[in-house]
Amino acid sequence: MLDDESDTDSLYEKEYNRIKEVYYPRWDRLGRWNLEIKDDLDGANGRANAENKINLSRGFKGPYLSLLIIHEIAHAVVGPSHEKKWRNRMSKAYETAIEIGEDEIANLIQKELDGYEESIKITADIVYGTIKDAILENPEATFDIIVEMVRRNLGITKDFFNAHYKRANKVFEDTKKLCSSFVKSKNPDWDLTPTKG
Repeated sequence: MLDDESDTDSLYEKEYNRIKEVYYPRWDRLGRWNLEIKDDLDGANGRANAENKINLSRGFKGPYLSLLIIHEIAHAVVGPSHEKKWRNRMSKAYETAIEIGEDEIANLIQKELDGYEESIKITADIVYGTIKDAILENPEATFDIIVEMVRRNLGITKDFFNAHYKRANKVFEDTKKLCSSFVKSKNPDWDLTPTKG
């Protein structure tokens, strides 16, 4: 068990340097990328960002920490998507893990790759449809709660959501009105207007 943040940070730094040396020996030779360990990454486990930082959430150990670092450095190498370039880079990491006898890490990488092969590309239609579904299942929820539910369900960060899904509020309002008018037509005594309090 790790006693405090400095022990966690030291463990993360040590494993980050090992992964760089073993799995990505030609990456970041000039040391432009930095590691930051955080308590909260907006629901994400890790993130490689445009400011040349690898951000990792606390709470990982052993092969799961190794996988997280391998995953995020792959993003630093090829960009933010989980599509072909990223999967190819992760496949190379899988081969390295097999070659050096890190079978548990290799198995975790393979499971991760399998999961992303089966995943769907998230489009605006999917996001807005998920907002509508969330409202139907939670008609009393506020816009912020619906967005948080949708965002976490689809694995989208707040910044990405806000930058790419600008119609979210309109979809929310239109769906709320539609639900309210439908319910009132079936049950005139019902009122879905959120109460303050």
